[in-house]
Amino acid sequence: MNEDTAMTLPEWWACVAVLSRTLASLPWGVFQRTPAGRERVDGAVGWLLNNQPNPEMTAFSFREALVAHVLNWGNGYAEIERDMAGRVTALWLITPDRVCPKRDELGALYYEVRGDDGSVVLLEPARVLHVHGLGFDGLVGYSIPRMAARSIGVGIAQDTFGQAFYANGTRYGVLVEVPARMLKEQISDMENYLDGN
Repeated sequence: MNEDTAMTLPEWWACVAVLSRTLASLPWGVFQRTPAGRERVDGAVGWLLNNQPNPEMTAFSFREALVAHVLNWGNGYAEIERDMAGRVTALWLITPDRVCPKRDELGALYYEVRGDDGSVVLLEPARVLHVHGLGFDGLVGYSIPRMAARSIGVGIAQDTFGQAFYANGTRYGVLVEVPARMLKEQISDMENYLDGN
């Protein structure tokens, strides 16, 4: 069971779609920690999250995909693009199957990102927006489909059985075991009985 297979179960798809669309429709804010707690920061990142994170996506589609990644993989990632002055100019989604958070020999966090061509890029945390779900270390979230593989697998098996059952005209196959020596009349009577039911 993996994240892509889980999305073939209609119930799982519906749950992911409802949650991701609902959360994407809400305004998102950016906050910073202060000695008194936290305060909202109105800056470039907040504007990008609520207006247009990059030239190819709307804010809604970006947030919807990011939340769907968190629900399926347990993690959602976006690369933070900056201009020459260090100002945030865009947020680009990265599919979670290409990202691996790691620590170097000194314990510093970095993100290893695999490209489609097999190349590997290392990004420092300041260049990654990382939203994660429930996890074991506070850094990486659990993949819900992998954690609930058995339950989702049963749902997929039920769906597959239902498709085959209705494709077969809602009839179960019948197997009749008879003694090796059976009279032709008895065989004919049994065939007539089965044809009638």
